Amino acid sequence: MKASMWVQGHRKRPRLSSVLHHKCLLPFLSGTIFGIALSTIFILLLISLLAGNDGWNADITDSGISGELTVRQPLYVGVMTAGKFLHTRATACNNTWGRQVSKVEFFSQHGSWEDNHLPIISLPGVSDDVYPPQGKAFRMLQYMCQNHGQSYDWFMRADDDSYINVERLQRFLGKIDSSKKVYMGQPGYGFPAVWHKLGLNGRNFCMGGPGVIFSRAAIQGEYFHQIP
Repeated sequence: MKASMWVQGHRKRPRLSSVLHHKCLLPFLSGTIFGIALSTIFILLLISLLAGNDGWNADITDSGISGELTVRQPLYVGVMTAGKFLHTRATACNNTWGRQVSKVEFFSQHGSWEDNHLPIISLPGVSDDVYPPQGKAFRMLQYMCQNHGQSYDWFMRADDDSYINVERLQRFLGKIDSSKKVYMGQPGYGFPAVWHKLGLNGRNFCMGGPGVIFSRAAIQGEYFHQIP
């Protein structure tokens, strides 16, 4: 063993520069750890103050970010019906394809038959006996917008004599972006005898028949909020 490594049975004392190096490193590390801890406490306090702000709490649920994080169901179907068809057509829809959609509700005039087994929405200010029923249809769409606009990706307006292949429809809709304004169905002019009541001015629109489908973005349009 080399004599330079040992002196009288003991290790050589470390050099003065090594001692000073370690003595300077300890305060540096301590200061760094203290700074990180202080910064963390400041950030936590800032988050706490923001979370306690009434304006923050009031706006967070309505913000675009919150809306994008919402878990939505794929399909809502509103079925236009009448009191005289609730026991027959509406019940048949509810007991067949209606069980396969995320949610189905049936719309008729105020005061229609009520049954706990059939989700009926009684619309005020409309009549089941008025034809063409555009006023009733607009009221139904307004209800969808105001009550379910953020909960579903797609909204369908159907008649009570329609049958929907829900699986194929949802597979088709799954390929389309519901955040874009989409309005689809079978365009037409309605019956010639009622053209003067529809106010189409020679243009055709998707209406009735096989159903009309609105994307989430379309159902939230300003028009449905402004229906008197």
